[in-house]
Amino acid sequence: RAWSRGYSGLGQAVVVADTGVQPDHPMLAGKVTSEACFSNGWNSDTSLCPGGVTVAYGPGTGVNCNLALAGCFHGTHVAGIAAGRSASLNGVAKDATIISLQVFTRIDQPSVCSPNPVPCIQAYWRDLAAALDYIYTNLQYNNRIASVNMSIGGQTYTAACDTAEPSMTNAINRLRTVGIGSVVASGNN
Repeated sequence: RAWSRGYSGLGQAVVVADTGVQPDHPMLAGKVTSEACFSNGWNSDTSLCPGGVTVAYGPGTGVNCNLALAGCFHGTHVAGIAAGRSASLNGVAKDATIISLQVFTRIDQPSVCSPNPVPCIQAYWRDLAAALDYIYTNLQYNNRIASVNMSIGGQTYTAACDTAEPSMTNAINRLRTVGIGSVVASGNN
């Protein structure tokens, strides 16, 4: 019904802050218009940005992380649901473009990965906040961004978590001031 009323995402962009997006996937070909990578991690972690740098901008920087690591397909999966398009299957906003922000880091510490095997991947709050700040500072006027999708599981909260990670709260609130909504998974874990 939404598509028949002209709500197909045309002229809009959806930011996927996740494990990166495979831009040549058949459902996403030509849809990825901007890319960046934020993978600072901590002392013994390994960046998943191209070339091992901790922050990167431009074409090829928001590609999906190493598919040999469990979960690195997730950003492409989410992008397909959000804005994928093919002859037989379409995402929710089938005519929207994708801005891919790779925000995961490789972890080689059993205590952090548990119960998952080593190595594993994880997104840190500071990388997510940096990605959102990047959108606010650099992309809000160049793209017509409808929303930021962060389908990332993590800690369990039993109440509002605005004070738990103030950098995220501040980044989300800044995006709200310019009409960009942030959508965060609430059921992964």
